[in-house]
Amino acid sequence: MKKNTLSFIVCIIFLGIFIGSQFKFVETLTGGNNPSQKAKELKLEIADLRNKKGSLLKELDSLNDTIEEYENVTIKSDISIQKIKNDIDKYKLALGNSNVMGPGIRIRLDNSRLYENYEPLARYADYLLLIINKLNASGSEAICVNGQRIIATTTIDYIQDKNRLKINEKNMSPPFEIISIGDWNKLESTLNLKYGLIWSINKENIVIAKVKKEDNIIIPSYIGKLKFNYAHIVE
Repeated sequence: MKKNTLSFIVCIIFLGIFIGSQFKFVETLTGGNNPSQKAKELKLEIADLRNKKGSLLKELDSLNDTIEEYENVTIKSDISIQKIKNDIDKYKLALGNSNVMGPGIRIRLDNSRLYENYEPLARYADYLLLIINKLNASGSEAICVNGQRIIATTTIDYIQDKNRLKINEKNMSPPFEIISIGDWNKLESTLNLKYGLIWSINKENIVIAKVKKEDNIIIPSYIGKLKFNYAHIVE
């Protein structure tokens, strides 16, 4: 009987020690709080983290929208800038304010053997005007004569009493070289038609005209200031 009682007491002591050690173990895991309290704290912490995550995602979406907006503005700005540049280039071409290069033809006018010692400048003035008009009608995009760019206000003047020919107020003398950029086949075939302009010039035998096609022709820009005294832009 005493032996059984002693065994029972020993079992109770060991059970108490075991429960105490488990309680300390749980205390260590939960930081001294009971498991249900710690679970509540963890739930609150998780909820707080979820809220922060939601706020960060919203902020990220907002930043992405801002970046996309800036990118669209940049693209539109680039397109606008490029369009302005293209328009400026077109205006420069139209006004002759820039050097240009492209395929075209080169026409040379020089005295025939009958006029080796005489410069028939009056006839040259007529021929130059006829050739330039014909080139413009055939779609020429740029023309120059002896390095002088031909623009809307260009004049070709023959001064009879001084026997001078002026282009853009510059004195000129033979030989004359007319350079034109455009569809070289069209330009060349228009001038070299049978019974056409070049044929007629050569037929007169005062001036010899020769036409040559070229891949890359460079035409210089107009040197001077454009003045419009009477024309005004209509708003």
